[in-house]
Amino acid sequence: MLNLDLVESVLSNYKECYGEAAKTVYFSPGRVNLIGEHIDYNNGSVLPVAIDVGNYAAIGESKDQYFRFFTDKFKQEYQLSLADLETREYKPAGEWTDYIQATLLELLEAGIKLKPFYASIGSDLPGGAGLSSSASLELLIATTALAVADAELPELELAKLGQVVENKYIGVQSGLMDQLAIALGKEGEALLYNLANHGYRHFPLNLAEARILVIDSHKRRSLRESKYNERREECQRIADLLFAEGLIDSEKRPRYEEGTGLALLDPEKIAEANILLQEYYPEEASILSRRLEHVITENSRVYEFLQAVDGADLKRAGEVLNASHASLAKNYEVTGKEMDSLATACQAEPEVYGARICGAGFGGVVIALVSENFDQSMLNRILQNYHEATGYRAEAYFVNSTNGPSRID
Repeated sequence: MLNLDLVESVLSNYKECYGEAAKTVYFSPGRVNLIGEHIDYNNGSVLPVAIDVGNYAAIGESKDQYFRFFTDKFKQEYQLSLADLETREYKPAGEWTDYIQATLLELLEAGIKLKPFYASIGSDLPGGAGLSSSASLELLIATTALAVADAELPELELAKLGQVVENKYIGVQSGLMDQLAIALGKEGEALLYNLANHGYRHFPLNLAEARILVIDSHKRRSLRESKYNERREECQRIADLLFAEGLIDSEKRPRYEEGTGLALLDPEKIAEANILLQEYYPEEASILSRRLEHVITENSRVYEFLQAVDGADLKRAGEVLNASHASLAKNYEVTGKEMDSLATACQAEPEVYGARICGAGFGGVVIALVSENFDQSMLNRILQNYHEATGYRAEAYFVNSTNGPSRID
């Protein structure tokens, strides 16, 4: 459901900033990944959903060959001339504006003849919470810029453009999942995306009486400050070894920028892989073996979750979510005290089928699959238990699946 108050806000801010009414409003959703965490850049399968919280932009014509972006969140305007963009020089500021500048630069690289425009941006998507606020912003800017330029890019190319922004400009070696989930979002459906062959299918999100609850821990993290790149490097080392030793077919090896290929290992060969890790990395073998175990088992859990949902076995679906969190805590070590406390508080409630951390880790959100009997008193208990354990006050809301970036008529 669209946030009509936020739509009115970006329209009002636009008129106040630029002295006239905006031409139209665009919306770009965030996303939650139901299952399949930290395996996108390992070429596994993921199951994300575009959600009805995200970024909004009121758009109008430029009067001076400048792109101008006002955001109510930071109470500031960012401006960039078309002439400066066309020099192709990237000038990072270490702020939210980097995503805008980089997205516009990549559109130029894609051959799009950009036309400047003004925008007022608003969001009900918490930044740093693991709901892909950056990918949502990238695709919002790309979608609006394409519309103003009367140009188009296929959804897959739009998603890849957003990934290049993260990898090339921002310095986060993320996979394609976030951008693709947003670009291909469909109301009432989840996206099964196989990053080994780039195949994807939409599946009806038939949760019967269950609902998806997102709990923002208010423990903020940044991918640039987290262990994200470190985990990818660890997985790359494991994959390099397994490809070199023939445990994974070298003909299936992806290009470096497309992922490590680690999820392509046959689960039956984990024991052999661990022997090799002990031989080549004796001091790190224990850690690397746990990283490998998470990648392979998490990939399997994606299909276990789909099977459970398809069979309306919500109890089993919840167990898979719980197992995912346990692996992310023990094997991948990306949760931390706060996220473990929040997931545990959720899992203790009988009307919660299952819960796990969502996103890169070390902060952000926990997603929970809850029954129709889940009520405010249960939620209050979760929030209170979390506060007592960590000192943080969390915020919770239900989310629904939605369509990808689009114009709001």
